[in-house]
Amino acid sequence: MALTGIVLAFPPQASAVLNAFDAPRPPVRRPGGDPLMPQPLLTAERALALGTGAAAPEAPRLLAVPSTVTKAWRLEVQAADGTRHAVSIDDATGQTTLEPAQRRGDAIGAWMRRVHQGRADGPVWAALAGLCGALPTLLAITGVLMWLRKRRNRAALRNDATAFPDRRLISAENA
Repeated sequence: MALTGIVLAFPPQASAVLNAFDAPRPPVRRPGGDPLMPQPLLTAERALALGTGAAAPEAPRLLAVPSTVTKAWRLEVQAADGTRHAVSIDDATGQTTLEPAQRRGDAIGAWMRRVHQGRADGPVWAALAGLCGALPTLLAITGVLMWLRKRRNRAALRNDATAFPDRRLISAENA
């Protein structure tokens, strides 16, 4: 669980490590952070029809509205074997372009995100992932409580020398 958290905390570095053995590719700018186009020329239905026609026989999974920067619809499709890829649909011309397939390392990163978020294998995995998230906090709290108790006991031993007249009788755990 900690490894998946590290991968999610440092995406560019994790992608570089996970894709170290793939053929190098220039970085692809993915839409998502830019403002949406206020009035796209294509309707969602038309963009879906164009994208589905270009990606046949894959099933459409997600249609992203064009942004002011990309000016293109993005349709994610899934093949029968579960692999996914995307089709870009230019809003002005309706021209479709198949985006390069996802790299192996990026697919591993996406799987790690599902594992980390508890969406990998149903409710049992979600409960286990939640427990893994809660346990470090519980262990930290109980560790601090044990440390405080031991510190209090040491102070009591130092202040009350009559409890153990011979210091050699104090066990290693109480010292």
